[in-house]
Amino acid sequence: AETFFYGHDYKAADLARFFSLAASGGIELNEAERGLRDLLLAQEFFQRQGGGYKMQEPEQALVTVVQQQADDPATRADETVDSYLRDTILRHELSHGDFFTNKAYRDYCRRFWQRELTQKERMIFRDFLISADYDPGNEYIMINEMQAFLMHTMDARAFSAAHLNVSESYLADLRRRFVAGNPPSTLFNEDHPIYWPIKSAL
Repeated sequence: AETFFYGHDYKAADLARFFSLAASGGIELNEAERGLRDLLLAQEFFQRQGGGYKMQEPEQALVTVVQQQADDPATRADETVDSYLRDTILRHELSHGDFFTNKAYRDYCRRFWQRELTQKERMIFRDFLISADYDPGNEYIMINEMQAFLMHTMDARAFSAAHLNVSESYLADLRRRFVAGNPPSTLFNEDHPIYWPIKSAL
């Protein structure tokens, strides 16, 4: 339970750098890492270049998500992942993928963080993310996680007003402010396969 994660997200450039550094350093990959490398090569996620790997244009992202599962009664943590929580995790991770690959959306999130949030509100998010072991000095991660939790993590078990130590009405206002500028992301389009009616829920 101590090392249990629901989802992951990676930029293609970071994965290419990981495999390149392993190759140049003579580090032997384990079976799972070799399998992932070969899968990403087959999907043209990146390509071999010299003794390493180079990202393919345009930028791509890899996201992973846990399967539905029941709680393990032998552990203190509750590992239950039902369909709603899994959908929430998937959308959260896909929002990271959009942030990585959609410059217009990334710029929108950066402007919201820098111009629309007050210094106190940025600190509210930093404190929450610090409690989840994120690096508060990495502004890129702060902005990326802010948008993912604020707008794409609707299951209260994963994120809620209580996580930020604010009222429900305050969190609803933050969400209203985010959507007010019409974020340039397909995740806000009702034609998206995992769209949920954010605006009508505010």
